[in-house]
Amino acid sequence: MSIASSYKLTSKTVSTDKLLLDPNNPRLSLGWDTSKKYPPSKVASEDLQKQVYQTVLKGKHRVDKLIQSISTKGFVPGSQPVIVKKIKDKYLVLEGNRRTTAIRYLLQRQDKVSADILKSIKSIPVEIFEYIPNKKHSEDEVVDVLLGTIHVEGPESWGAMEKAYYIYRNYERELVRQTKAKVFSWNKPIAKQVAEQYSLSPA
Repeated sequence: MSIASSYKLTSKTVSTDKLLLDPNNPRLSLGWDTSKKYPPSKVASEDLQKQVYQTVLKGKHRVDKLIQSISTKGFVPGSQPVIVKKIKDKYLVLEGNRRTTAIRYLLQRQDKVSADILKSIKSIPVEIFEYIPNKKHSEDEVVDVLLGTIHVEGPESWGAMEKAYYIYRNYERELVRQTKAKVFSWNKPIAKQVAEQYSLSPA
């Protein structure tokens, strides 16, 4: 039985208050005892969830840029799905812990978030992971291969020129839409608007 045949993903929209951050995620476990694995019965602990939240929120995980991005344009699923595993009436986040942390941060500051942005983060689309038991591959192995495929074999990053051209196209489109301009020109408010969408400086 192949790895690909050892699991299935089911699409669903779930309330973000049912999402649990994963203390066993490689992004986090490198920051503490790597030999320690938290069982499903422990991951929903309020104290542990607070600890994981604060750990992900630290600067090295660059959640601040995600917070800025989501607060500007709302939650955009993008090419990387949020993958979860059902635990009783909750969902453990296997993939998407940074995005979940950013959403949790914004939900704790609802008075500073616009209504349409708030609507986009109260419920989000996820892929529910379900292990198909077999003798060849354990569930842990299947999860590791799935996440490794996303992060190790994931899409190749754009180069500097590709990124620059993409930003230019977005800026030019907004320039035409907002000012009806027929020639390229520098517009500081539009530059700031486009920059905020991609967590960049207007320059």
